[in-house]
Amino acid sequence: MTGRKTRHSEDPGPGGVPRPDPRPDARSSVPDVADDASAGDGPDFAALFRRSDQDRENPVDPDELERPTPRQAAQLHVCLSAMSDQVRLDIERHRGKPVTFDNLLDWDRLSALPAATWRQNMAWRRRYRACIDDLIGDLEEGKAPIPRCAGEEVALSLAIDEASDWGPEEFRDWKIDTLPDDPDDPDWNLVTDCLFQNMDVEMILWPALFLDRWETPVEVERHTPIDYLPPAWFDWFLNVEPRPGR
Repeated sequence: MTGRKTRHSEDPGPGGVPRPDPRPDARSSVPDVADDASAGDGPDFAALFRRSDQDRENPVDPDELERPTPRQAAQLHVCLSAMSDQVRLDIERHRGKPVTFDNLLDWDRLSALPAATWRQNMAWRRRYRACIDDLIGDLEEGKAPIPRCAGEEVALSLAIDEASDWGPEEFRDWKIDTLPDDPDDPDWNLVTDCLFQNMDVEMILWPALFLDRWETPVEVERHTPIDYLPPAWFDWFLNVEPRPGR
C-alpha cells in the first residue's frame, strides 16, 4: 500500500505541481464548534473503542488493534457528521444542478468530489450521503467503519484526510484531548491499512498525484477504473455483506 496522500493544495504531485483545492479559503472541512460542545456530547468513544493494555507485538485480541483508537473514532465522527450536513445543504440548495468550474465556490461539499461526479442527479447525491451516514452509524455502534462500496471508500478517505490534518486547536475545540490517548493516535496509515482492501480510491480522489496532470471531467473519466465510475459507487463489494435495507 502507498503512504497516505492528501488533497491539500500545498501538496505537490509527482511533477511538483500542486493540485488545486476548490474550497473557499475561509471554509474549513472541520465544522465550527459551539462553546459548550465536547466529545462527551455524543457517543462514548472511550467505551465504544476501548483498548486493553495488551502486548502489541503479540496481542491476545488482534481485532481490537484493527479498529480506530477512541480519539481517531471521535475525529472521524466529527468529520463525517460535518460531511453529511454539507452534502444535505448542497442537495437542498442545488438539487440536481451540475457542479462546474465556474460555480465551485457555491458548494459546501459536492464540488470536492471527483469531477466525474459533478453531473450526477439528486438521487445519486442522496445515495452518496447515505454512504456517509452508514459509516457514522458504524462508529456510533463501536464498529470499525469498513467501507462496503466505492462511495463509502470515498467518504472515509476524505474524512481520514481531514482528520489527519487536525492540529491542537481542533483537539481542544472538540474536547478530543479529554479522551484516552493511545500510541496509535497519530498513525492514520495504520487506519487505512486496517479498514481498506486497497487504496485504488486515491486514483480518483487525487489523480494529480498519480497522473501529473490537472483534473478535468474528461481526463478523470478516461483514467477512472470502471469500478470507480459514478454509476458503480453504490455497488457492494463482492466480499462484503450488503448493508440492510440498501
